[in-house]
Amino acid sequence: MCSNTNTSIAAPVCDGKGACGTGASGSCGALACNSTTGLCRQTCAADGECVAGSFCSGSTCVSKKGSGSVCGTGHECTSGNCVDGTCCTVSSCGQCQACVGSGGTCVAVKGQPDADSCSGAMSCDTSGSCKIRLTEFTLPSGLVPSEIVAGPDGALWFTTTQNSIGRMTTTGVLTQFPTGSHGAQGICAGPLSSLWFGGGSDGIGKLTTAGDLTLFPLTTVSDPSAAAAYIVVGSDGNLWVSEASANKISASTTTGTVTRYPITTASSVPLGITSGGDGALWFSEFVSGKVGRMTTSGMITGEYALAAGSNPKGIIAGPDGNIWFSQNGIGKIGRITSTGQLLADITLTSGYKPEGLTTGPDGNVWFAAGNEIGRITPTGTLTEFVLSTTTSISATGIAAGPDGNIWFTESSMFSNKIGRFIP
Repeated sequence: MCSNTNTSIAAPVCDGKGACGTGASGSCGALACNSTTGLCRQTCAADGECVAGSFCSGSTCVSKKGSGSVCGTGHECTSGNCVDGTCCTVSSCGQCQACVGSGGTCVAVKGQPDADSCSGAMSCDTSGSCKIRLTEFTLPSGLVPSEIVAGPDGALWFTTTQNSIGRMTTTGVLTQFPTGSHGAQGICAGPLSSLWFGGGSDGIGKLTTAGDLTLFPLTTVSDPSAAAAYIVVGSDGNLWVSEASANKISASTTTGTVTRYPITTASSVPLGITSGGDGALWFSEFVSGKVGRMTTSGMITGEYALAAGSNPKGIIAGPDGNIWFSQNGIGKIGRITSTGQLLADITLTSGYKPEGLTTGPDGNVWFAAGNEIGRITPTGTLTEFVLSTTTSISATGIAAGPDGNIWFTESSMFSNKIGRFIP
């Protein structure tokens, strides 16, 4: 029999002297005594089979958690409230608040989404107010943007297919600068407080923030294949460009002295290029499906084969010291160490094909891919943000802005815009 919720008393027995003795009692611990059998339960299946102050976890009764403890559901908490994964003193927090304060209290969420009240297309700003997360700035008709970078003047600069480079302030004010007869593809902020870009067969371009343009040819002899594509500042202070058609990686001083280096793999079509933390140049080989490494003296020290059909494109030095690259052909983001060890790929669940990459102000890697942009932590946790379900956007270039936001280009014929996203 049960004398209370967690004490069982055995049936009385004769004491051998003609008297009926009292049955022994025993505590059931955190388990409730079974009133039907009068015996202690051995396991639990629900909280009601545990004593007050305990809950059933699996098949065991354990003590409820105090406010401020990590929880999954409210029944685990003494308060009965599990909010934002924490035992909370209240049943819910207000907009742009989360129960992550000391002792299970609500505090303001700033500069990030609040899953309960401000998520999806919205995010809490630095003042704790819920704001629209995505803003798009429409460009003039026919002006299709490609790559984008934060400039030395606090604005965003981007290449276009219309033989011009655009400058946009963080409030969306646009200015255009002509680039020559063959347009521009890759762009970077570089020496002399200028923007540097791959100008196709015009060579390497330098554009000051005032709009003064200088073009440096890749060669002084006739070479129809010479065309600068993507560009980066190397650890040696030179400008390094990929030459997709010529199958070369080339370096230029700031005064236009160019040295061209052939890639070992024939017809590899080098595209993206970055300067690694090891001081070397790393580049993607779009057609051959490899990632290459070249020293600043022009020596190729490795070409690392990827999965068939990978078509690597965008490439950056990541926040974790590894090289990150988009695999446009198979919808994955790849990583490789500075010693050439390929790490596990990260697969986009959306099926979109990734293009540009950047390191965000939050210390994560951000990418542009089709109708979405996405975020990957250095440990590989993926979050994807769909930008449109009705219009083909073709998010291509992406950059961390001087305002702490993520900026990207929308390069489809249906959406020629510059996008701004609160991370």
